Amino acid sequence: MKNQNRKSTIYLKMALGESVHTATLAKEFGVSIRTIQNDINELKEVYEIISEKKGYYRLKEIPKMFDEEKINMVKLLLYSAGKSMFKEFEEEIKAILKVDEEICIFDTHIEKIENLNDFKVIMQMLKWNYSIECVYKEKKRILHPFKIANLSGYWYLIAFDLKNNKLKSFLLNKIKNIKPTFENLLANDNSEHKIKSNLKHISPWIKDTQKEVKLIIYHPLNETLKRALPHNTTLIKHSQDYSIIKFHYYDEREALRFISAYIPYVKIEDEKLKKSFLEMIEKFKESL
Repeated sequence: MKNQNRKSTIYLKMALGESVHTATLAKEFGVSIRTIQNDINELKEVYEIISEKKGYYRLKEIPKMFDEEKINMVKLLLYSAGKSMFKEFEEEIKAILKVDEEICIFDTHIEKIENLNDFKVIMQMLKWNYSIECVYKEKKRILHPFKIANLSGYWYLIAFDLKNNKLKSFLLNKIKNIKPTFENLLANDNSEHKIKSNLKHISPWIKDTQKEVKLIIYHPLNETLKRALPHNTTLIKHSQDYSIIKFHYYDEREALRFISAYIPYVKIEDEKLKKSFLEMIEKFKESL
């Protein structure tokens, strides 16, 4: 497996336009130059690799998906996310990716991961489909992880809480004392399949079941507004005078937040949600 991962990394470097050096790679992976040379020889059997000078290799042609503009864009995205998450390694990340901030930069504001070891443990348990024991908000929990998600810049673990028998989201940096169980503690395969099928969209308010509401917006949705619609919306009808949107949500707060963005042009086609929305408006007026 290590051998395969090493070869994949070497290929990716070349696919991103790099000319790789056997001695440098040997030092990076902690293996001999001969081992790296063998890796490159095996890659040559699949890809067209040429030698520029002794010890240096590159792909004869960069795959179309890795053209120069896209490479630079990916590097900038990785740099912006990386320096936000790992501020102490900003210069190292910049040097590795060789980015030019004078050209373009993305304002990502991604939350820093406070404990990388815990992050690695959770990632591994996700891959192996195992449950974990942990402490969250000073309570002991047994969780079965399903997804790690970054939502609005914050890291969440989407997991099934086995003590409460509920699908929930947990702030990743608030999860402490993580211990792998090395087993799947869900009741049976059917319950796991049911949970996965209910993961229609990822949200901080995620629950076992999802609701939907139809909204009529009496205001033209220009291209910018249409692109800004979140992935849990369906644009049913669009005209110059109004648009009909179906919004999928787990928690009422999620729906109220979305609806608020379209005041005063929105009509809510759900009596219970309409009542909650009016109550929210009244509380807001009282606070003024």
